[in-house]
Formats: sequence, C-alpha cells, structure tokens
Amino acid sequence: MYSKTKNFGKVYYYSSYREIDKTLPFIYFIHGAAQDHSIWTQYVRYFSNKKFNAIAFDLPNHGKSPKQKINSVELFANFIKEYDELNNPQQNKIFLVGHSMGSLISLSSNFLIDHIAKSVLLGFKYPMTVSDFLLNESKNNPGKSHNVINEFSYSSSNIIGANINPGIYAFNNSLSLMNRDEKLPIHDDFTACNNFQINEKLFENLKGKFLLIGGDKDLMTPSKKLFSQFSNIENFEIKILKNVGHSMMSEAPNDILDLLIEFF
Repeated sequence: MYSKTKNFGKVYYYSSYREIDKTLPFIYFIHGAAQDHSIWTQYVRYFSNKKFNAIAFDLPNHGKSPKQKINSVELFANFIKEYDELNNPQQNKIFLVGHSMGSLISLSSNFLIDHIAKSVLLGFKYPMTVSDFLLNESKNNPGKSHNVINEFSYSSSNIIGANINPGIYAFNNSLSLMNRDEKLPIHDDFTACNNFQINEKLFENLKGKFLLIGGDKDLMTPSKKLFSQFSNIENFEIKILKNVGHSMMSEAPNDILDLLIEFF
C-alpha cells in the first residue's frame, strides 16, 4: 500500500493488506540500511491481528518508495513524524520497532513525537560509527560492501547454513534483498548512521519505555556496551540473545516475536 506525503513522495508500506483503523494504536516497524519492509512480514501479520495498526515501511529511497537523496537519521525521523501526522491525526499511541539504522530513527523520532509509548531498538548501539573501509566500499563498490555486511551480520552457524526454518539460507536471502534494490542506498544509509549525534544525557529525559535487544554474536553493532551505557536508566530494559548476530530477525524470529509480545 502507498501513502502520500508532503515532503517524501508516495511512500510504500506493508500492513498485511489491512486498512488503517483510526480507533487503534500504531506500531511502526522501521528497517535498517539497504533493507525494506519485508524483514518485518512475520511481525506485521501477528500484530495486525492483535488490535494494532501494524505498519512496516519502505523508507524513502528504499524498496518501492521513491528514490531521493537522504543521508540523515533526522530526515528519516521527520518522515515518521510526517506519516503519523497524516495517518494518525487523533494521536493514538505509537509503538516503534527499529533495527540497526532503524533503531536510530526510532530513537530520534522520540524527540519529535510526544505520543510514543514504547520503543524497541534491535541491533542498536550509540554512537553507530561506520568504519572508513565500509564507507568507502559502500560508495565505490556497493555490491562488495553488501557481502561484507552480511558476513558481519550473522553468527558463524548461520553463515554456513543453520536456520530455525528448514530449507532457508538466511545469509543469501539478506544478500539478495540488498542487491535487488537498484537505488543502492547503502552509502547514504551508512553516512546517516555515522553522522548521527545526540547528547547522551538526553536519554534520561525520554518519557517512553525502551527495550534494547542485542545479539551476543553481533559484529556490526556489538552489544557489550549496552549495559554500561543504559542499564542505569530507569526506562531502558536490555535483552541479549545468545548465539545470534546482527540479523536477529532472520536468526531468532520467534525469540524476537516473544520479546515484542511481552513488551507491548
């Protein structure tokens, strides 16, 4: 489905083919760099049957949404705000679920939108700096950078083919998803992550509740610093999944769903 926006064009979103019910709260699922709505299919289908408007976006410049130059987390957060103003004018409660770059967008959105009740940040760290090597490769050789990203995003067992779903090779699925998008947004996305800055003291002023989910095998956004940074903030909860890398929705889909159900 598509939604017209003032500043970002006609943006695609997946809602399990359900129309928006303006009496219900919203869950916005926000994907990461070089991804699209399809990483959230299982979760949208579940929550759309549980009295939520469950919405998974193709962010501007990704998937079926219009191609445009966006290399700022703040701009993506402005998109979330604009979509919400157009489709949720009554300001029903919002719940955010963001992965990797999407977790930064979710965090940034909390400073723009007052009626966010809870946020789940998966594969999150702050700051989310990107190495010079990946920044250069994503600009000059995006196909190669896709390979490197996937090698750093999966646990060793999943790289060689282990998966909770028999017959599914998640590593290749992720690689195909990145390579099929002719917009090749990876460099702009990495630039957005690398440049995003915020005063960490402001985290304590956030009103909503936060669940941070990390994987102990995540090499893209290592989770070891989450406890030292956020465990003392009252409204931040941290969960670390064992033997799981950065692509946790592929490696541990049922564990993620269980955590979302419990948190929401």
